Amino acid sequence: MRPRADEVFLDTSIQIARILSGPEIKSRTRATISGYESSVTSSVVRQEFKRRLMPEAQYLLNKLIEKGSYTAVMRHVMSVLATRDRKRDICLESLQIVFENETEQGLTDRAKSYMRSRLRIGMIEFENSVTRIIEDAACACSMYPVTQNKRGVYDFGPTKCSNVRDRCGVVEFLRARVELTDKVLQAIKQLPATDKTKELQKAEAFIESILQNPDSASLRDPCLEVGDLIIALESADIPVFYTLNFKESKPLCRVLGQRLIVGNKNPNRAEEVHEPS
Repeated sequence: MRPRADEVFLDTSIQIARILSGPEIKSRTRATISGYESSVTSSVVRQEFKRRLMPEAQYLLNKLIEKGSYTAVMRHVMSVLATRDRKRDICLESLQIVFENETEQGLTDRAKSYMRSRLRIGMIEFENSVTRIIEDAACACSMYPVTQNKRGVYDFGPTKCSNVRDRCGVVEFLRARVELTDKVLQAIKQLPATDKTKELQKAEAFIESILQNPDSASLRDPCLEVGDLIIALESADIPVFYTLNFKESKPLCRVLGQRLIVGNKNPNRAEEVHEPS
Protein backbone atom coordinates (compact mmCIF):
# COMPACT_ATOMS: atom_id res chain seq x y z
CA MET A 1 0.00 0.00 0.00
CA ARG A 2 1.40 3.36 -1.01
CA PRO A 3 1.23 5.91 1.78
CA ARG A 4 -0.85 9.06 1.55
CA ALA A 5 0.80 12.48 1.58
CA ASP A 6 -0.79 13.27 4.94
CA GLU A 7 1.10 10.65 6.96
CA VAL A 8 3.66 11.41 9.66
CA PHE A 9 6.28 8.95 10.87
CA LEU A 10 6.90 8.84 14.64
CA ASP A 11 10.38 7.73 15.67
CA THR A 12 11.37 6.20 19.02
CA SER A 13 12.07 9.50 20.75
CA ILE A 14 8.56 10.76 19.97
CA GLN A 15 6.89 7.51 21.02
CA ILE A 16 8.73 7.70 24.35
CA ALA A 17 7.92 11.40 24.77
CA ARG A 18 4.23 10.60 24.34
CA ILE A 19 4.50 8.43 27.46
CA LEU A 20 7.03 10.22 29.68
CA SER A 21 6.87 13.94 28.87
CA GLY A 22 5.15 16.55 31.00
CA PRO A 23 1.62 17.73 30.14
CA GLU A 24 2.76 20.69 28.03
CA ILE A 25 4.97 18.57 25.78
CA LYS A 26 2.35 15.81 25.54
CA SER A 27 -0.26 18.37 24.50
CA ARG A 28 2.00 19.89 21.87
CA THR A 29 2.98 16.47 20.52
CA ARG A 30 -0.68 15.47 20.24
CA ALA A 31 -1.42 18.71 18.38
CA THR A 32 1.39 18.10 15.88
CA ILE A 33 0.31 14.51 15.21
CA SER A 34 -3.35 15.51 14.90
CA GLY A 35 -2.42 17.68 11.93
CA TYR A 36 -2.00 14.51 9.85
CA GLU A 37 -4.51 11.96 8.68
CA SER A 38 -2.38 9.02 9.82
CA SER A 39 0.46 8.42 12.26
CA VAL A 40 2.96 5.71 11.33
CA THR A 41 5.82 3.97 13.08
CA SER A 42 7.83 0.80 12.45
CA SER A 43 8.99 -2.54 13.77
CA VAL A 44 12.43 -1.23 14.78
CA VAL A 45 10.83 1.69 16.63
CA ARG A 46 8.69 -0.88 18.46
CA GLN A 47 11.82 -2.81 19.41
CA GLU A 48 13.68 0.32 20.61
CA PHE A 49 10.63 1.42 22.61
CA LYS A 50 10.46 -1.99 24.30
CA ARG A 51 14.21 -2.18 24.86
CA ARG A 52 14.46 1.29 26.39
CA LEU A 53 11.30 1.57 28.48
CA MET A 54 10.36 -1.90 29.69
CA PRO A 55 13.66 -2.81 31.44
CA GLU A 56 13.65 0.55 33.25
CA ALA A 57 10.12 -0.08 34.51
CA GLN A 58 11.34 -3.45 35.83
CA TYR A 59 14.40 -1.76 37.37
CA LEU A 60 12.28 0.88 39.15
CA LEU A 61 9.71 -1.65 40.33
CA ASN A 62 12.50 -3.78 41.84
CA LYS A 63 13.99 -0.72 43.58
CA LEU A 64 10.60 0.38 44.92
CA ILE A 65 10.06 -3.09 46.39
CA GLU A 66 13.60 -3.25 47.76
CA LYS A 67 13.68 0.22 49.36
CA GLY A 68 10.00 0.63 50.15
CA SER A 69 10.23 4.37 49.54
CA TYR A 70 9.60 6.52 46.50
CA THR A 71 11.98 9.23 47.82
CA ALA A 72 14.76 6.71 48.44
CA VAL A 73 14.42 5.39 44.88
CA MET A 74 14.49 8.94 43.49
CA ARG A 75 17.72 9.62 45.40
CA HIS A 76 19.15 6.32 44.18
CA VAL A 77 18.43 7.25 40.56
CA MET A 78 19.96 10.72 40.98
CA SER A 79 23.18 9.42 42.56
CA VAL A 80 23.84 5.91 41.26
CA LEU A 81 22.77 6.65 37.67
CA ALA A 82 24.40 10.09 37.53
CA THR A 83 26.72 9.12 34.67
CA ARG A 84 24.21 7.00 32.71
CA ASP A 85 22.27 9.74 30.99
CA ARG A 86 19.63 7.79 29.03
CA LYS A 87 18.81 5.33 31.84
CA ARG A 88 18.74 8.14 34.43
CA ASP A 89 16.50 10.37 32.31
CA ILE A 90 13.98 7.62 31.56
CA CYS A 91 13.88 6.60 35.24
CA LEU A 92 13.44 10.19 36.45
CA GLU A 93 10.70 10.92 33.92
CA SER A 94 8.95 7.69 34.87
CA LEU A 95 9.04 8.57 38.58
CA GLN A 96 7.93 12.16 38.03
CA ILE A 97 4.69 11.01 36.40
CA VAL A 98 3.43 9.73 39.78
CA PHE A 99 4.66 12.67 41.86
CA GLU A 100 1.62 14.92 42.38
CA ASN A 101 -0.16 15.43 45.74
CA GLU A 102 0.67 12.15 47.44
CA THR A 103 2.07 11.05 50.79
CA GLU A 104 5.35 9.11 50.80
CA GLN A 105 3.53 5.78 51.12
CA GLY A 106 1.00 6.87 48.53
CA LEU A 107 3.77 7.79 46.12
CA THR A 108 5.54 4.47 46.65
CA ASP A 109 2.37 2.41 46.14
CA ARG A 110 1.32 4.50 43.16
CA ALA A 111 4.76 4.18 41.56
CA LYS A 112 4.72 0.39 41.99
CA SER A 113 1.28 0.22 40.41
CA TYR A 114 2.35 2.42 37.53
CA MET A 115 5.47 0.35 36.78
CA ARG A 116 3.49 -2.89 36.89
CA SER A 117 0.92 -1.38 34.54
CA ARG A 118 3.61 -0.25 32.10
CA LEU A 119 5.16 -3.70 32.07
CA ARG A 120 1.79 -5.35 31.54
CA ILE A 121 0.23 -3.11 28.88
CA GLY A 122 3.03 -0.80 27.70
CA MET A 123 3.47 -2.55 24.38
CA ILE A 124 -0.28 -2.72 23.80
CA GLU A 125 -0.44 1.06 24.29
CA PHE A 126 2.40 1.43 21.79
CA GLU A 127 0.49 -0.57 19.17
CA ASN A 128 -2.71 1.40 19.76
CA SER A 129 -1.00 4.79 19.67
CA VAL A 130 -0.53 4.86 15.88
CA THR A 131 -2.56 4.24 12.75
CA ARG A 132 -0.22 1.61 11.37
CA ILE A 133 3.20 0.02 11.86
CA ILE A 134 5.58 -0.54 8.96
CA GLU A 135 6.83 -4.14 9.20
CA ASP A 136 9.13 -4.10 6.15
CA ALA A 137 12.30 -4.71 8.17
CA ALA A 138 10.57 -7.62 9.93
CA CYS A 139 12.50 -6.98 13.14
CA ALA A 140 12.26 -10.38 14.84
CA CYS A 141 13.28 -9.01 18.24
CA SER A 142 10.34 -6.61 18.19
CA MET A 143 7.86 -9.48 17.79
CA TYR A 144 8.73 -11.09 21.14
CA PRO A 145 6.17 -10.12 23.79
CA VAL A 146 6.97 -8.97 27.31
CA THR A 147 6.41 -11.98 29.57
CA GLN A 148 6.56 -12.63 33.31
CA ASN A 149 7.64 -15.84 35.00
CA LYS A 150 6.29 -17.31 38.25
CA ARG A 151 8.89 -15.40 40.28
CA GLY A 152 7.66 -12.09 38.90
CA VAL A 153 10.71 -11.53 36.69
CA TYR A 154 9.98 -10.00 33.29
CA ASP A 155 11.56 -11.11 30.03
CA PHE A 156 11.71 -8.62 27.16
CA GLY A 157 12.96 -10.99 24.49
CA PRO A 158 16.23 -10.87 22.55
CA THR A 159 17.87 -7.57 21.63
CA LYS A 160 20.40 -8.84 19.07
CA CYS A 161 19.48 -9.72 15.48
CA SER A 162 22.32 -12.23 15.47
CA ASN A 163 20.48 -14.29 18.09
CA VAL A 164 17.33 -14.64 15.95
CA ARG A 165 18.84 -14.82 12.47
CA ASP A 166 16.39 -17.46 11.32
CA ARG A 167 13.49 -15.05 11.90
CA CYS A 168 15.17 -11.71 11.16
CA GLY A 169 14.07 -9.99 7.95
CA VAL A 170 16.70 -7.24 7.87
CA VAL A 171 18.85 -8.92 5.19
CA GLU A 172 15.99 -9.05 2.67
CA PHE A 173 14.89 -5.58 3.72
CA LEU A 174 18.33 -4.15 2.90
CA ARG A 175 18.65 -6.19 -0.31
CA ALA A 176 15.47 -4.53 -1.56
CA ARG A 177 16.91 -1.09 -0.80
CA VAL A 178 20.45 -1.31 -2.11
CA GLU A 179 20.22 1.83 -4.24
CA LEU A 180 18.61 3.88 -1.50
CA THR A 181 21.08 2.61 1.09
CA ASP A 182 24.00 3.57 -1.15
CA LYS A 183 22.43 7.01 -1.63
CA VAL A 184 22.32 7.44 2.13
CA LEU A 185 25.96 6.34 2.37
CA GLN A 186 27.07 8.97 -0.14
CA ALA A 187 25.17 11.65 1.77
CA ILE A 188 26.83 10.68 5.05
CA LYS A 189 30.26 10.63 3.40
CA GLN A 190 29.76 14.20 2.19
CA LEU A 191 29.01 15.53 5.68
CA PRO A 192 31.66 17.65 7.40
CA ALA A 193 33.44 15.74 10.14
CA THR A 194 31.88 18.04 12.75
CA ASP A 195 28.39 16.93 11.66
CA LYS A 196 29.12 13.20 11.75
CA THR A 197 27.79 12.02 15.08
CA LYS A 198 28.90 8.70 16.51
CA GLU A 199 25.63 7.20 15.32
CA LEU A 200 26.18 8.44 11.74
CA GLN A 201 29.77 7.16 11.74
CA LYS A 202 28.50 3.71 12.75
CA ALA A 203 25.86 3.89 10.01
CA GLU A 204 28.53 4.72 7.43
CA ALA A 205 30.69 1.76 8.45
CA PHE A 206 27.68 -0.55 8.53
CA ILE A 207 26.49 0.38 5.03
CA GLU A 208 29.97 -0.02 3.56
CA SER A 209 30.14 -3.50 5.08
CA ILE A 210 26.72 -4.75 4.02
CA LEU A 211 26.97 -3.39 0.47
CA GLN A 212 29.95 -5.71 0.06
CA ASN A 213 28.28 -8.62 1.85
CA PRO A 214 24.51 -8.23 2.42
CA ASP A 215 24.26 -11.61 4.16
CA SER A 216 26.36 -10.28 7.04
CA ALA A 217 23.76 -7.65 8.01
CA SER A 218 22.03 -9.59 10.78
CA LEU A 219 25.37 -10.62 12.28
CA ARG A 220 26.10 -6.94 12.91
CA ASP A 221 22.95 -6.45 15.02
CA PRO A 222 21.69 -3.45 13.01
CA CYS A 223 18.50 -2.79 15.00
CA LEU A 224 20.64 -2.48 18.13
CA GLU A 225 23.75 -0.82 16.72
CA VAL A 226 22.44 1.41 13.88
CA GLY A 227 18.78 1.77 14.74
CA ASP A 228 18.55 5.34 13.42
CA LEU A 229 19.63 4.16 9.98
CA ILE A 230 17.19 1.23 9.80
CA ILE A 231 14.34 3.39 11.06
CA ALA A 232 15.16 6.04 8.44
CA LEU A 233 15.02 3.40 5.70
CA GLU A 234 11.74 2.03 7.11
CA SER A 235 10.26 5.54 6.99
CA ALA A 236 11.48 6.34 3.47
CA ASP A 237 8.00 6.39 1.87
CA ILE A 238 6.49 8.62 4.56
CA PRO A 239 6.71 12.33 3.66
CA VAL A 240 7.10 13.69 7.21
CA PHE A 241 9.47 12.48 9.95
CA TYR A 242 8.85 13.53 13.58
CA THR A 243 11.68 13.21 16.11
CA LEU A 244 13.58 14.77 19.00
CA ASN A 245 16.93 13.77 17.45
CA PHE A 246 17.94 16.56 15.11
CA LYS A 247 21.62 15.74 14.45
CA GLU A 248 21.08 12.24 13.05
CA SER A 249 17.73 12.92 11.39
CA LYS A 250 18.60 16.10 9.48
CA PRO A 251 20.98 14.54 6.91
CA LEU A 252 18.90 11.35 6.65
CA CYS A 253 15.65 13.23 6.02
CA ARG A 254 17.35 15.47 3.49
CA VAL A 255 18.56 12.56 1.38
CA LEU A 256 15.18 10.79 1.71
CA GLY A 257 13.30 13.93 0.68
CA GLN A 258 11.30 14.15 3.91
CA ARG A 259 10.02 17.12 5.85
CA LEU A 260 11.61 16.98 9.30
CA ILE A 261 9.74 18.08 12.43
CA VAL A 262 12.01 18.36 15.47
CA GLY A 263 10.29 18.39 18.83
CA ASN A 264 11.77 20.00 21.92
CA LYS A 265 11.83 18.80 25.53
CA ASN A 266 11.62 22.42 26.66
CA PRO A 267 7.93 23.47 26.56
CA ASN A 268 9.00 27.11 26.16
CA ARG A 269 10.81 26.44 22.89
CA ALA A 270 8.91 25.86 19.68
CA GLU A 271 9.26 22.82 17.47
CA GLU A 272 11.31 23.26 14.32
CA VAL A 273 10.27 22.33 10.78
CA HIS A 274 12.93 21.66 8.13
CA GLU A 275 12.01 21.15 4.49
CA PRO A 276 14.06 18.60 2.51
CA SER A 277 15.58 21.31 0.33
